[in-house]
Amino acid sequence: MTLYIDTALPNLIDPDGRFGGIIAPIVDDMGFRLIRVAFGGSDPKRGAILQIMIEPKDGTKLGVDACKTVSQNVSAEMDVADPITDNYVLEVGSAGLDRPLTDTRDFTRFVGWEAKIECKRADETGQRRFRGFIEKTTDQGFDLKTQEKGIVSIEWQDLSNARLVASDDLLKALQNGTV
Repeated sequence: MTLYIDTALPNLIDPDGRFGGIIAPIVDDMGFRLIRVAFGGSDPKRGAILQIMIEPKDGTKLGVDACKTVSQNVSAEMDVADPITDNYVLEVGSAGLDRPLTDTRDFTRFVGWEAKIECKRADETGQRRFRGFIEKTTDQGFDLKTQEKGIVSIEWQDLSNARLVASDDLLKALQNGTV
């Protein structure tokens, strides 16, 4: 099995850059896709939090048992690789309804759905944040249809954060497996 790594957006999956290389192969071998790894926050008693968001590759719903199994396998490998020297808590869960868009495939999958986008650089009017509907994707980026500016073209390299906007229609589509 070949692990797919989206070279257009690697910084959105693992912004810290320390964990994706350890975690992604494990998750991939188990039939899941790594959506995002986040490290930070702190609980005085438990330490920092390493949060992993995953989704089944086959489009089925993510269950608690699957999260537990992924957590056990990732934890064992993290103990061997030891990229975190202090105490930490490992949390594994779904990306949720307002999920982050961290891969070019996410943008293609969610064409027609509303998203909040943050860019690394401001446009000519000084705006860095946009909200609109994903219109189309290309090899270079995607188009977002906004209420204020119409179509805004965003290059993959300029993207710093993106997530879906939760809605009842999106919930129904995800439950029905139509997206």
